[in-house]
Amino acid sequence: MKIALLILIIFSLFFSDLLLAQPRIVDSDDGNPVPFVHLVTDNGAIIGTSNMDGVVAFIDTTHTESIVLQHISYRSRECRSGYLLQADTIKLTRREVLIPEVVVRTKSEKVYLVLKGYFRSYQIEDGIPKYYTDGIVEYYISGNKLRNRVLQNRTFRNRELEEQEKKRTNMVSMVVAGVPYIGDKTPLGELDESYLVMEDSIGKSILKENVKVGWVRKDETSSLIELNIDLIAPDKEKERRIFNYTSKIAILNITENYSSKDMTSILKDDMVARKEYRKIFFKHKKEKYFTPIDVFSEFYVLDKKYLYKSEIRGIDRSSFFGLMRSSNYNEAYWDNLRQYRIERLPVYIEKLLGSTLEEY
Repeated sequence: MKIALLILIIFSLFFSDLLLAQPRIVDSDDGNPVPFVHLVTDNGAIIGTSNMDGVVAFIDTTHTESIVLQHISYRSRECRSGYLLQADTIKLTRREVLIPEVVVRTKSEKVYLVLKGYFRSYQIEDGIPKYYTDGIVEYYISGNKLRNRVLQNRTFRNRELEEQEKKRTNMVSMVVAGVPYIGDKTPLGELDESYLVMEDSIGKSILKENVKVGWVRKDETSSLIELNIDLIAPDKEKERRIFNYTSKIAILNITENYSSKDMTSILKDDMVARKEYRKIFFKHKKEKYFTPIDVFSEFYVLDKKYLYKSEIRGIDRSSFFGLMRSSNYNEAYWDNLRQYRIERLPVYIEKLLGSTLEEY
């Protein structure tokens, strides 16, 4: 009887810790939940992501003392591990957003939307940063076509990881980091008939198989419209096989901010920022375990304009959205992030640039 009671007490204490480690992340102004907040350790490991209700599942803080909460719409916040384990609610403050002015063009001739901005993308493989790239890019959108023109960029790689891969037989490297593919439509415009968009108390809910997988709302403080969607849910993962390789996409979260006036007319023209996070598991059939891969891609609009077809003739545009294995820049554009009102590069990545991550 005493042994059974002791086991019950131990189990209760363990279960209590689990409950304490599920904080809810909310907007500091209106108290609404903030989905897709990423909890990142100082060595780059992803140890949690908030769900559509802003709740983070159990957090393993065993190997870290501090954790950074990251979201494209909010200022990053660093918290001690002990605080996260005890906190019931965590508030995030919205970051200031740069909304570019634009000259309206009449559509007497075919018009191209040109979004110029800062991008960054980085890939973490089995908990170790492998690739980082950033730069200034122009996106050209017309109809259902999307092209890019990278004006400046820098790319870094983890040479040690690349050398280890070369020693493994039958190994094809999965490189997902690169120039972000932002799409020629909004995520709402890409949804098929399996999705249902409904009005709710804070805006619109996006449902699939009667499960809430995203929502759209307008923030009254910033006047921005925010769209969040999980393109894998309600499935746990999507598996793809090619030749002798298997990849499983477990997470594909997208957050976009728009300066549109109302939620009935959300246009790609009004996009001001975008973030995409992918969680992938990859392996060869001869390998016993899957390799976990985390990929973050961000884009911040700095300038917007419309050009006629005649005005883009002679401009070299590309359909390549992969990793550029070279660097090309004439100024330290990355030092202007504060001027652009963009959150700084995560410290755990920044401190590796030029050391563990070697520039191409």
